[in-house]
Amino acid sequence: MPYARLALSLLVLAIAGGLGWGFLPQPVEVEMATATVAPLTVTIEEEGKTRVRDRYVIHAPMSGYAQRIALKVGDPVRRGQVLAVLEPVRAAALDARTRNQAHAQARAAEARYQRGEPLSPLDGVPVTIKDNVTTAGTPTPVGTRAIDASVIAGTDAPPAARLREAGCVLLGKTTMPDFGMLASGISSFHGVTRNPWNPARNTSGSSSGAGAAVAAGYAPLALGTDIGGSVRLPAAWCGIFALKPSLGRVPIDPPFLGRVTGPMTRTVEDAALLMDELAKPDPRDYMALPYAPQAFAANLDRDLQGLRLGLCLDIGAGLPVEPPIRAAVEDAARRFADAGAIVEPVEPFLEPELYQALDLFFRARLAAQLLDLPAERVAGCLPFVRIWAMAAVDAGAVPLARAIARIF
Repeated sequence: MPYARLALSLLVLAIAGGLGWGFLPQPVEVEMATATVAPLTVTIEEEGKTRVRDRYVIHAPMSGYAQRIALKVGDPVRRGQVLAVLEPVRAAALDARTRNQAHAQARAAEARYQRGEPLSPLDGVPVTIKDNVTTAGTPTPVGTRAIDASVIAGTDAPPAARLREAGCVLLGKTTMPDFGMLASGISSFHGVTRNPWNPARNTSGSSSGAGAAVAAGYAPLALGTDIGGSVRLPAAWCGIFALKPSLGRVPIDPPFLGRVTGPMTRTVEDAALLMDELAKPDPRDYMALPYAPQAFAANLDRDLQGLRLGLCLDIGAGLPVEPPIRAAVEDAARRFADAGAIVEPVEPFLEPELYQALDLFFRARLAAQLLDLPAERVAGCLPFVRIWAMAAVDAGAVPLARAIARIF
């Protein structure tokens, strides 16, 4: 039921609510966004001969990569060489280290396909990873100058490890605001991440660069993280799809109550294919759910008859929903109902007391991190975020305990 997938995309994006990479403080957003709009003609140099590949739209969804597996063995342009298509855009955003690693991964994927031994359905597919997901060989500054970016990670966090095992081509790390504590693309480390649809607009956050990268066509797949909307908000603002999995469905490290890693893609199907890999077990996450093999992508065409869906048009806080957004959500709900699903209204749940408890909890959590850093490092944090967090220092233990009790 293709229309059901469309409705799911609309429903998730509407309820939820650039360009930049972890190595550059000021990415060239406008040029990148413009470069991804038109199809490209790719030329491949091989033993002195130039061969021209068919025109290819570089922001095609991941399914477009899969269709190219059927190329003849003698064809010099295979799935692993798709990186050549991204070269004009990618080279402007990544340093030489990441670029060389990505090319090596693409060549390895190509060789596996030549042997008929791909590692997974995602083998050779480009992906970006959010700054705060530890990835071997790169720093993890979590979007802030308060963290020493000269420290290079020696291991992959579980989500990055699963993608490496699947054969994905890791293009680079994407931007985020300081410690993920803003719903915007403003960062003391990365600068401003802009929306590819209109560089004068925001991407939201905190998976700011991930949303922009998918929308602009850097790669069909991206990893973001989410506690209170950090994959869903950028997806809504950048016009893509994102999923916040249930806590523990995708193992992470270090484990943290509420935080999940989720897929950000241009289609629902691409997110499902990514979830097939991300949900595999990892012993480092003691909060992970018991592993139960699931075929997320295979279940997209399931019968919707009797499926219960909650329709939330007002969470009880924040700005009112814009009429066009509300209309899109209601239309999606009608499509689900027409397909046999049971759509039930969900009343506002974020009452003022709960909202204030969440605010205090996250202030105190970040304040504790900042107090463990040298004063000169703390000064590097974005002032708004630093002042917001440190206000919790004088709140006292009892109010914080009450806030935690109200949340959990």
